[in-house]
Amino acid sequence: MAEKISGQESKNRKRRIKHPMRLAVFIWAAVVIILIGVVYFFPWVNDRMADTMTIEYGTLDNQQDCKVYFVKNEMVYFADKSGKVGYSYGEGDMIRTGSTAVSISSSSDKNKTNYSAFEDNVSDFLQGNTLLKTLTKSEKNDINKSLDASKSADESAAEQLEIQNAAGDVARNSSSSSDSDDSGSSSVKPSTTGITGNYKAEKSGIISYKLDGYESALSPYTMQYLDKSKVSSISNKSSDVFTGLTTKGKPLYKIVDSREWYAVTWVNSDYASRFSEGNTVTLKLDSGDASGSVEKVMQQDSEYLIIMKFDSYFSGIASARSESCRIVTSDERGLIVKNDFITEKDGQPGVYVLDVTGETKFTPVKILASDGEYSLAASGSFTDGDGNTVNTINVYDEIKKVN
Repeated sequence: MAEKISGQESKNRKRRIKHPMRLAVFIWAAVVIILIGVVYFFPWVNDRMADTMTIEYGTLDNQQDCKVYFVKNEMVYFADKSGKVGYSYGEGDMIRTGSTAVSISSSSDKNKTNYSAFEDNVSDFLQGNTLLKTLTKSEKNDINKSLDASKSADESAAEQLEIQNAAGDVARNSSSSSDSDDSGSSSVKPSTTGITGNYKAEKSGIISYKLDGYESALSPYTMQYLDKSKVSSISNKSSDVFTGLTTKGKPLYKIVDSREWYAVTWVNSDYASRFSEGNTVTLKLDSGDASGSVEKVMQQDSEYLIIMKFDSYFSGIASARSESCRIVTSDERGLIVKNDFITEKDGQPGVYVLDVTGETKFTPVKILASDGEYSLAASGSFTDGDGNTVNTINVYDEIKKVN
């Protein structure tokens, strides 16, 4: 009996030895299969997936924190005599063309208004220390041609002066300080940059008594040539001239065109693709949102100057010069396409759509916004520049990347 038991134990022992061997062989085979899959099969699947994508709805939420600088059509009005000032409008009020803004009566009171913030910056402007980059001869010619084209027979005195100030800024711009002729420039009076003695509004706008001296230096006529290092050094300091008294030759107020104003900023190349000329943009300011559009995108060295145009009102537009805010270039929902799937054919952006047979067909697309990696595209159809209806991509279309 003992021998039988001993034999049975021996058989069990052999079985126990064989089972681990089988398990090891199984594990080895599985590892080999996995390695073959990793080396050969999975890269093929990954490449296949990387080369195709299914179009789906999504949200392109592009927001960026920037410091913007406000550029406006604004005109400063100067006193032609000293005395007590009577005001018809308060800070930030709208004034119509031809309306009288102030009146001046005789007074023996001494005017203690501090004009230094305004006058220091205007003096810099008149002496050639402006906010523009160094202009080439070709750039000067281009600006002057543009200024000449802006002139018209029915323009107001304010509009004439704005053009004149811009032309003077260009004329004083030089490649080095030694190239400029500053003789007598320091004696030019700040009042030459504005309107003196006429207290009726040359054109409608918003009135402000906070003057910073950049009213002529930051001009829509020359803003595309602004220098970032110079502009970033300006401050929001201003002279408040709403004091009830004035002195001959001193500023009284300014009128700002609220129907059309601009904001400029600089971004690096990673963010520049988010700004496309003509696309909508929103500034999230402390006083509320302002909606507008991208006017120009211009490369300046390693960065891009972004010029945005607005026609919406926000409180403080008349006196504000700069503000840190959030710029929203897109927060819309639509068809999302990865940018490296978008190609171009005969100047028309488009993608290659796969049909049921696996063949591809070029399909035009209209890009509504982009964040550099993905784009928001029109769905179904869009109207091209000639007014024609163009069929485009739809949700769940499968597209293929064509190298």
